[in-house]
Amino acid sequence: MFGNVVHYCDTYSELIPLSFVLGFYVSVVMTRWWSQYQTIPWPDPIAVFVSATIHGQVILILRVTHLSALDFLAYVYSEPLLIFCRTNEAV
Repeated sequence: MFGNVVHYCDTYSELIPLSFVLGFYVSVVMTRWWSQYQTIPWPDPIAVFVSATIHGQVILILRVTHLSALDFLAYVYSEPLLIFCRTNEAV
């Protein structure tokens, strides 16, 4: 069986160069990986928004607001970990 595959690949290797096939494969894989990477929600813009919205005086006066902001940011920062665990079983 392996000999038949080798003979087939040797026969038709002149029609399509191997570098073209490998380049096409790498292009498809990298495009898919980059699109998945860009859809990951990074927590930094949300953290900047929360820190800009809740001012220092409010944190000193209302301690509940401070705790809820910290809890919210803890959930936001744990979100990428949850996404990685759902998309990759090795994590």
